[in-house]
Amino acid sequence: MSFATYDDWKLATPPEYDEDAREPDEAECPECGGPATGPGREVVGDKTFCSPECAEKDRGPASTKPSNCLDCPYHKVLPDPDPDDWFCDDDVKVVCVLAGCEVTSSCRPYKTREESEVPRWCPLSQETR
Repeated sequence: MSFATYDDWKLATPPEYDEDAREPDEAECPECGGPATGPGREVVGDKTFCSPECAEKDRGPASTKPSNCLDCPYHKVLPDPDPDDWFCDDDVKVVCVLAGCEVTSSCRPYKTREESEVPRWCPLSQETR
């Protein structure tokens, strides 16, 4: 079955009869209860959060220490070009979002895994008291 326009498809498709279903503009953050709309929202799986911070709170810390920072869900690989050397303009740095610290900087892209060993200050390796 094919439809000429989206409106034709919409008319031929029966509506969902779910009373709990909300329109996207009425989405609520499952962590804080605030509105989960706008440009700052974060979608993780089937949940929509109002901000990346609420998504991190919901996710919680990982239960096991990763063997490398690139295996951790709390890492980010960001560009870190050397302004004085055109040859190194594709350098990257690995940042721990949980601790807010750099794991490595001025790293060549092909050596990222090698240079991203888990540091001593890793919050996931600390014992909870």
